[in-house]
Amino acid sequence: MGTVAGRRLLLVEDDPQVAMVVDEVLSELGLEVLVNQSFQNAQEELDAGDIDVAVLDMFLRGESALPIARKLHGMKVPFLVLTGGDPTPILREFPDVTVMSKPFQVAELEHRVMRLLCPG
Repeated sequence: MGTVAGRRLLLVEDDPQVAMVVDEVLSELGLEVLVNQSFQNAQEELDAGDIDVAVLDMFLRGESALPIARKLHGMKVPFLVLTGGDPTPILREFPDVTVMSKPFQVAELEHRVMRLLCPG
């Protein structure tokens, strides 16, 4: 797999502990992790551009991540979903998206993000 140093990852996660772990682990790979705890902040990051990959929590405080997923898809930004809930709504619209259940294995998250950034 190729290098990811300096690539930008949008993290949308409202659980501070999960966000901290994901930020730490993916920053160690050389990614610039942009942590957002609300969909509004995530939307602003997307509008600013230059996002290479994203990790989305399926639900933030009861709101669905589908609008952000649609925007990422339209921008051709690869993403994966972390969820402790039912992934059916997102899989219905994006059947090929990678979904990881919480709790997750750190090594698996690293591997899946690397695959999104460096396919093939």
